[in-house]
Amino acid sequence: MRNTKMVVCLGVFAAYVGVPSLSIAEDNCSGYSVRVGNTQVTLNNDPSAPDHLAVGTCDQAGCTYKDKDGDVWTEEVGPSTWRTVSGTGKYVNVKNSEWYELKRWVGTPEGMVYVATWGGTCKLN
Repeated sequence: MRNTKMVVCLGVFAAYVGVPSLSIAEDNCSGYSVRVGNTQVTLNNDPSAPDHLAVGTCDQAGCTYKDKDGDVWTEEVGPSTWRTVSGTGKYVNVKNSEWYELKRWVGTPEGMVYVATWGGTCKLN
């Protein structure tokens, strides 16, 4: 468990210093995701965004995240896109649609470790 936490911390650091910033005009939100095994952390480029530093549990179909306020949302993942399909609190009836691109990844005994950039249309109720 301690090694996994260390890898996550190093991945977050890599996301901030190793992956270039995005500048896509049509996106109203963007950021990075760092995943170790089935645990993923999302980092919004806007640190005041409610999904900044949310932690999720992921499988082949998608991820379920919990934000700092305790609200939860679930995303369905495709080959290079994902969308919000359900949520609680501020994420009820939210239907966000985004893209993602893997930037760095490696297989480990704990599973896949990667850093991805993402962006898209993000709205809350």
